[in-house]
Amino acid sequence: MKKISNLLKIFLTLIVILSIAVLSGCNNGEPENTPADTGVENPGNVSGDDEIIMTVNGYSIRESIYKIMLYDAAISLQQENEPDENLSDEEYSEWLLNFFFNELDGRMPFNIARDNVIDDIKKYVYLMQEVERTGIKLDDGERADMETGIIISLGDEYNPENPDEYFLYKYEVTKQQYMDYIFSLELIDRYIEEQSVKQEISEEKIDEYMELYGNYYSVYTIRSIFLSVSDESELATKMPIAEDLLKRIKDGENMINLVNEFSQDGGNTDGIFTVSNSENEYPYQILDWVYFSAEGDSGIVTAEDGIYILRCEDIAIADNAEEEIKRIIGTEIIQENIQNVFEDSKYNPNINEELYNSYKKLPGDLMPEEDAVG
Repeated sequence: MKKISNLLKIFLTLIVILSIAVLSGCNNGEPENTPADTGVENPGNVSGDDEIIMTVNGYSIRESIYKIMLYDAAISLQQENEPDENLSDEEYSEWLLNFFFNELDGRMPFNIARDNVIDDIKKYVYLMQEVERTGIKLDDGERADMETGIIISLGDEYNPENPDEYFLYKYEVTKQQYMDYIFSLELIDRYIEEQSVKQEISEEKIDEYMELYGNYYSVYTIRSIFLSVSDESELATKMPIAEDLLKRIKDGENMINLVNEFSQDGGNTDGIFTVSNSENEYPYQILDWVYFSAEGDSGIVTAEDGIYILRCEDIAIADNAEEEIKRIIGTEIIQENIQNVFEDSKYNPNINEELYNSYKKLPGDLMPEEDAVG
């Protein structure tokens, strides 16, 4: 079985990015000099002009973190309002460029995002206080690995000669401020992970979840005969061979014998491969067929590299399915509980009005200064 070089991920996990902040303790409404010990070195306090823009339940939110959270809130708003109609590339680009300059239900997107980020900050404060309470930390090696991964993902956009260049352009924060954001995000994720497995999940809830998303936890065992194809002419020549092989399989001929005789996949003698949520690095044409197959189904799939004659030998549930489902449902329960934060007056922000009102545009590359709104 051949794998493609650009791996296709069929199942995308929705990751809600909780924007991260720098925190210091608060005494009588005034920030203390020593930041809270969250396992993040100098959380957010990496420059002398990184002022505190608000405190929530005694937790200080610095300007750099507010910028990142405001940016993320704006992007979320943009994604929520993606046009339903099919637009050409040119029409979509025009919509994207103009989104933040047109009203939504009588309000500018800038002002909507600024309101939304307050809710995000409340969630963030609650979770970071829980992180501190439970003592979750990152060590130096973990922080270094995460930073390396981020830089690799940026590729050519990142200039090692000027490490702040990308982050200042994107978010108007320094590289270190952004890295602190990512470190804090990891701390929050670890807290949620720890708490999710402690939730009481009924078998009924697990069954309901499997009814909706069971395919994601299925492991498909597929047997394949591969016929290599280099061009349209060879495809036309070999397709009748593939159709004949499919008929012989459906008529009950031993497929293992046919694999050994005809398959050109480099010595995989039994033709077996598996597809699951952790093993799906195959051409999307094959994955499309597999995910809609039942045990015993057979068919022909044409991909870029050739023709595949496939049979679904077995469908089983992954060994870790129940554990994973409990973790996901537990996470949903935690997220629902966090909503109670908004009803507690102690999470109402104490805002530095002068600094807060100085924001007349979204940070970074979303809106040029000369087109500021709000």
